[in-house]
Amino acid sequence: MAGVVVWTIVSLLFLVGILGTAFPALPGVGLIWLGITVYAVATHFEEIGGGAVVALGALALMASVASYAGGMLAARAAGSRKLATVGAGIGAMVGLSLLSVPGLLLGGFLGAFAGALWESREGERAIKTAALTVVGILAGTVLQFLLGVGMIAGFFWQIWAGR
Repeated sequence: MAGVVVWTIVSLLFLVGILGTAFPALPGVGLIWLGITVYAVATHFEEIGGGAVVALGALALMASVASYAGGMLAARAAGSRKLATVGAGIGAMVGLSLLSVPGLLLGGFLGAFAGALWESREGERAIKTAALTVVGILAGTVLQFLLGVGMIAGFFWQIWAGR
């Protein structure tokens, strides 16, 4: 059984990780996975096996990709070509670095809008692409949050199943 110090570290990593799923400046699911790994190492992989750590690490990687790619995938699903998709990605990253979460949404919108307008020269289509990009970013964030909660639930299930 892990001591108070280990549980404190793991709890803090889980808490900051869950917050990080909503605030992309923090590596949300990566911190959750780090908490799981800290616990596994501290308990010599007796309660959380190496396979579970690897599986949850893969889940963390998928959640991170989903969060960052959501806007780009939505722009592509809206029928955009390369410029709108790239614009969504670049705009989201620039916006995130300047204004955190609002910047992520605004930057993704503006980047997708600019790229789609450049490609199609149709304002209505560019707005549709940009709006769907924001929906994609939000969906990716929700997915990352849910996967983070699922990782924590899987962690506790793994511990309690072994008792």
